[in-house]
Amino acid sequence: NDKKISLKTDYVSLLQNENFNVFYNAPCLIYITGAKSVGSLDVDVALAASYIMFSAASRGMGTCWVALGANIRDPQLRAELGLPDNYRIVAPIILGYPKAIPAPSERHAPEIIRVITEAR
Repeated sequence: NDKKISLKTDYVSLLQNENFNVFYNAPCLIYITGAKSVGSLDVDVALAASYIMFSAASRGMGTCWVALGANIRDPQLRAELGLPDNYRIVAPIILGYPKAIPAPSERHAPEIIRVITEAR
C-alpha cells in the first residue's frame, strides 16, 4: 500500500532528524506501563490514561498520547525506568501548559436512534 510506505518514509525521515523529539520537548512525560501477560492491558491503560488526560484538562493543562513513543525499546531507558522485561510501555503521555487552548467545537443536536429489543 502506497500510503503505508509513504507514512513509513515520513517516520524514518523524522527519526533521522537530530532536532526531532518524539515527545515535542514537553516538560513532563508519563509512561503508563503494564505486564505483557495481562489480557486487558490495553483497555486498562486506556482507561487510566483517559482519566489522567481529563484531570489535566480540568486544570488547564494539555496532554497528548504519543503512540509512536510506545515503540521505544532502548535497553538503557528501560533500565532507567526500572521496567522489567515482561512489561511494555503502552501509553506515553506528554503533559504541559499549552500556548493556547483551542475553542470548543460547535455542538450539534443529538441524533435520536431507536433501539428495539425483544421483551423477555
